[in-house]
Amino acid sequence: MIQPTTVNTKGQVTIPIHFRKKMNIRSGTKINFLEEGGRIVLDPIPDFLKLRGSVKTTLKYDKKRAQKAIAEYITEEWKRKEKRF
Repeated sequence: MIQPTTVNTKGQVTIPIHFRKKMNIRSGTKINFLEEGGRIVLDPIPDFLKLRGSVKTTLKYDKKRAQKAIAEYITEEWKRKEKRF
């Protein structure tokens, strides 16, 4: 599906509603921008913190440690994806 949009003076674009619904992109969703073969690809970053509480454990939740682990994971994924180019 092709859905044209316009870049504003701040370099911003609106992601059409069809794509936001399909990819579950909401306000506050983080997105990676990747260059692939002369094209720009938007890659939503999953919010792993939404999974908190979905698994029973006796371990205490440490928000700072979890955020650090997520940041490290995202950095490694970014590096891995850049190596493809």
